[in-house]
Amino acid sequence: MLRQFMPRRRAAPKSKKFGMFIFADQEPDTAAVVDIVAIHGLNGHYFQTWATPVSDGREVNWLKDLLPKQIPNARIMSFGYNSAVQMSKSAGDISLFADQLLEDLFIRRQRQEEPGRPIIFICHSLGGIVFKQTLNRAFEKARYRPLLQKVVGVIFFGTPHQGSDLASWGTVLSNIIRFGTLGTTTNSRLSRDLESNSRILASISKSFVERGKDLEIYSFYETDMMKRLNCRVSAGQCWLSFYKVLRF
Repeated sequence: MLRQFMPRRRAAPKSKKFGMFIFADQEPDTAAVVDIVAIHGLNGHYFQTWATPVSDGREVNWLKDLLPKQIPNARIMSFGYNSAVQMSKSAGDISLFADQLLEDLFIRRQRQEEPGRPIIFICHSLGGIVFKQTLNRAFEKARYRPLLQKVVGVIFFGTPHQGSDLASWGTVLSNIIRFGTLGTTTNSRLSRDLESNSRILASISKSFVERGKDLEIYSFYETDMMKRLNCRVSAGQCWLSFYKVLRF
């Protein structure tokens, strides 16, 4: 008979930004648990991407404060990586982030019931591309095959599967900043990879079609016009409102 277990809340060190953070934990010997992994997007943050201030001045984080109540049998985690385009010294790319995610998740699924838990990903913007490459890399490396077999579904929030014309503006901006700072403070590679007709993006998506064919996949995207821009916020061209996430 399964015993009731209330998720333990963990507060991540404020000084740490990257890696895997656990917002709601479960005992390793607890059965019937699902692992939920959130991946933020471009210029995102493992905590702030999923948080918003409310009317009484408090800050509410969907992953930490709301989702555990809706899915009490879940271990809820958020993966942080250096997705900054401006003012960043990172030279990381999507494959590197995917490898980091795989290793962090692998380490956290070694005890008792953990290896058998199903995995669901929640991905925002660039995070969806990182997820697809994560699945591709897991397929290529025998070490991570057990993880691959347990991924059952993914939710995409505003992921630019076919690239975004707005990404080119990010590349231009980062190149300008790079020139002014002697190339030490920007990572324009990420915005280039997200541009429409990106070869890297096309390659990742092509591989994912076969490897993700058995997953439950849900996609959400904005359809409103952006202020001061003559375009729609669709297919991940911009940040998805946190209120959209809450309504899900």
